Amino acid sequence: YYLQEELLIKDRLLLTGAVNQERSSVNGNDHKFYSYPKLSASYRLPVLPSWINDFKVRLAWGQAGNQPPYGYKYTSLPIGTYSGQLGAVPSTVAGNPSITPETSTEVEGGFDMQFFHSRAGFSVTAFRKNITDLILSASLAPSTGFTTAYVNGGDMRNTGVEYSFDVTPIQGRNFNWVSRTTFANVANQITSMSVPCFVTGGFAIA
Repeated sequence: YYLQEELLIKDRLLLTGAVNQERSSVNGNDHKFYSYPKLSASYRLPVLPSWINDFKVRLAWGQAGNQPPYGYKYTSLPIGTYSGQLGAVPSTVAGNPSITPETSTEVEGGFDMQFFHSRAGFSVTAFRKNITDLILSASLAPSTGFTTAYVNGGDMRNTGVEYSFDVTPIQGRNFNWVSRTTFANVANQITSMSVPCFVTGGFAIA
């Protein structure tokens, strides 16, 4: 299910609100709906210098989900042979009947401007995204009968900024020259990991 509403006020202020609800058979609970709302606003400044044609500021917040891949809930039985007979054998990968989607929550803001009769433009965007319930594969003790299990464990944060500059040096009836340059910088950080601390070779690893 998806619902969105937009409100435009005097061609300057644009407000948007939406919510997305989804469920899937790849989730642990295939009857549960996961909700992902979003809100955004943008405003065009009414008073500008003569050399600036348009200046818009924007801010947005929203959530999104990343569903588990197929086979992470229940793993399939591999085909093998035993005493010359073909058949199914137990998998060494344990499925997770309680697995849930990853959830990302992002805040984004920036501005866009056009100047010199829209022959040049410049925009800046900064964002911060937090991802929770990361879907990972974890190693298990061989005594469990499995070697790997799929789990929801760990959080990650992405922060970044993007600059974009475009200019039209030549604009004619039959020929246009448009030049665009973009620079982006993104930093990723694991903020938590649901792996217990253990000792190996005299060193503690967390």
